[in-house]
Amino acid sequence: MKLRTMIAALTVASAVMPAHAAPLLDTASVQAIALPDANRPEFMSPVNALRFERDKIVEAYLLSSSARTGTKVDARSVPGLMGGEIKAGDQMEVDLWFQQRFSHQGLEYHVGFIKLRMIDPFTGKPADSHAATADIAAVTYQVIENKWRVISRQVRPITTAGSWGDAAEPEAVSQMSLGKETALLVPGSFMNMGIIESGEQVLVFNGSSWSTLGFITTGLSDDCTSYEGLIKPIAGGGSHGRPDLLVERTGFVNADYSGCNPRPISNELYRFNGSEYVLVDSE
Repeated sequence: MKLRTMIAALTVASAVMPAHAAPLLDTASVQAIALPDANRPEFMSPVNALRFERDKIVEAYLLSSSARTGTKVDARSVPGLMGGEIKAGDQMEVDLWFQQRFSHQGLEYHVGFIKLRMIDPFTGKPADSHAATADIAAVTYQVIENKWRVISRQVRPITTAGSWGDAAEPEAVSQMSLGKETALLVPGSFMNMGIIESGEQVLVFNGSSWSTLGFITTGLSDDCTSYEGLIKPIAGGGSHGRPDLLVERTGFVNADYSGCNPRPISNELYRFNGSEYVLVDSE
């Protein structure tokens, strides 16, 4: 199998699922949850800056004062959750995936991404097959009148992540500007038939809600191929109002599909097709 075909197949298998419609909670109807004031000293320190309690974020998502990480809920008990592949009677375990402070259009925000793990009705535990992923929802905060307040609560999943029924907390999430939107690049890696693929999931914020723009492959490793890459937006051009993304790659790729003959790797270009970023060409 040619490397290009192999990468495409892996990317399809590991890419995030299309976003469900994600209803927002009217800001006017949301009371501030019990979070510390934004100007308290411990929340201004670089080490402890805005690290909200996990249970408080789960509580904000479920609107339940009894919510705790690892809470098991029926989909019917969470208003707005059912729809798409989530049906009445589905049981889910609710926990925090990760949280991130970020800036957008000169304002400070904080987001908590919630992971929903489907419960296997036969075992009573989260599904743990290799293909099982965690659904991801979001609770977003902004400083309003000197307090961190919930500005949106996206109840239905906006994407999926992970494998074996769970999504581990990612390391080194980075921020990137995409015109009037702000993207978080969330690293992830996958293994299939001895090939390790790595990349970044693009989650984008428009000022009120989150959506996914797909998964961009940045690295691959097997016996004769090893490379890694860095995603950079390209000024000018682009498609559907979003810039093209260049993956600057370093390393080598196998040039001989009947043996092992590594050669230097070239860069790759991704373009937004109206729903997600897709591979356009290699330099």
